Amino acid sequence: MDEVPRTSQPLQLAEGHQLDISEDGKTLTLSNLKGLNLQMRLTPEGPLLEFDAPQVTLRNKGDLRIEANHIHLKTHGDMVQEVGGDFLQKTHGNHRIAARDDLRVEAQAMSLEALQGELELKATDDVALEGLRILHNVPREEDVAAAKAKVRTFGEYMTVPAVDPNSPKRLPRSQPRSQKDSES
Repeated sequence: MDEVPRTSQPLQLAEGHQLDISEDGKTLTLSNLKGLNLQMRLTPEGPLLEFDAPQVTLRNKGDLRIEANHIHLKTHGDMVQEVGGDFLQKTHGNHRIAARDDLRVEAQAMSLEALQGELELKATDDVALEGLRILHNVPREEDVAAAKAKVRTFGEYMTVPAVDPNSPKRLPRSQPRSQKDSES
C-alpha cells in the first residue's frame, strides 16, 4: 500500500484501532498495532479496498452475491472451497481445468457425458480402467423401459437401445449417501 499523507490527528477507536483520513479526503485508513491495515481509496472508477492484515474474514448470515465483468482470484498458497449443499458451475463458453501436478476427482458416483461431439481421453502413459465389470454399450433396464414407454411409431421403436438377455445387466444407479456420511 502506498504511503498516504494523513490528517493532523488520527481518530482513536475501540480495541486499539485508529482511523486516518488523507489531507485530500480520498483515502481512509483503518489500522491497529497488531498489523491490520485497511485502506479505502476513492478513485474515478469507484472505491478501491486494500487489506493488509494477518487474516481477513467476510461473514454474512444471509446470501452473499459477487458480480462483476471480470473476477480473478489468486492465492500464493492453498485454496479450499467447502460447500454444505449442492455445487453448480455454469460456463457459457469453454471451461478448462489446468493443474501443474496431479488432478484427482472423487465422488460417490460419476457421469461424464458429451452432449454433442466426442469424448476424448488421452495419456502419454497408460490408460487404466478398473471396475467390478467394464461394460460397453449396455443400457440400464430402467432407461430402456423409459425409452419404450415413449415409443409411438415403428421408427421410434428402432431407436430404443437393444438389450441382449444374455449380456451382463447394469447395476441400478447408486443412492446418495446421507449428509452424516459425507461430513468426515
